[in-house]
Amino acid sequence: MDKEIKLSPLEREVIQKLLEGDDEAKEILREQFRVATVLDRTVTDTGFYVDFSIPEDIQRLADREKLIIQGIGAKIPSLAFDASFILFVKDGAINLLEGFAYEEPWPNRIDTFELFHEVYNRKPKGLE
Repeated sequence: MDKEIKLSPLEREVIQKLLEGDDEAKEILREQFRVATVLDRTVTDTGFYVDFSIPEDIQRLADREKLIIQGIGAKIPSLAFDASFILFVKDGAINLLEGFAYEEPWPNRIDTFELFHEVYNRKPKGLE
């Protein structure tokens, strides 16, 4: 029998943060996450991928072939730069979580981290 793959505290908290919100789509995705099974975890030099399976009887997002949810980063003491995360939704269901570091190796072990909302579209200095 294969050993069950569990999410790390970082992975679990990142997904919970990415799925915050009052809209119906996020509620459907949160329900999917509650019953999701981790199929596989692949660690690369600069990050990781976690593949999910969602039971067939759980509601999918309507009219959503593909969706990308992002905007959460993490400060991790062993990284010089912040880490970023992307949650991929395919055929209306949670499919894959990607986490990555910028131009540095992904840590072998992460004991502490601090999540934050990433800010895009920053204005250049002097134009604030």
